[in-house]
Amino acid sequence: MSRPVNPTRLDGRSAGARWVTAEGAARLTDRVTADTMLVFDGLNEGSQGKGATFGNDGLLYVSGRPALSVIDVDAQTIDTIGAFTYTGFPTLVDASPTIGSMATRVSDGTVFGILKDGGGGNGQNATYLVTINLATAELTNVGVTGELLDGLAYIPRALVEARDD
Repeated sequence: MSRPVNPTRLDGRSAGARWVTAEGAARLTDRVTADTMLVFDGLNEGSQGKGATFGNDGLLYVSGRPALSVIDVDAQTIDTIGAFTYTGFPTLVDASPTIGSMATRVSDGTVFGILKDGGGGNGQNATYLVTINLATAELTNVGVTGELLDGLAYIPRALVEARDD
């Protein structure tokens, strides 16, 4: 069932906006003034995770414990897609691993994430590069990372090509 978000119409995909998620709330932040506006509250994604990305469909996807949610900025609704399922992983040591970061490869719509398996204080920590199925909330292991990563981003091809010149 969809839940309404802030009644003010927003366009979070504009060049001057940035989404920030924290503790069950998302805010739209103006890159120039740093002003923030609460867009929704009560996402119930837990105190950890909160990777977020716009999919190629224009919807905002937010991860959290233990589920993936989708926000339709235009319709101003929030829906839970479902609890995460895990494919191709070794036994995870943390009872509730989190997706700390998400990024969409625009060329084909593939969404990647960083799954953090904290280990619950037993000294075993790992992060995995995963793909995220936005329709089913399935996480597929691409591989363990060599470092304990927190962030993930795509660099637009134009920036890479300009740097090579």
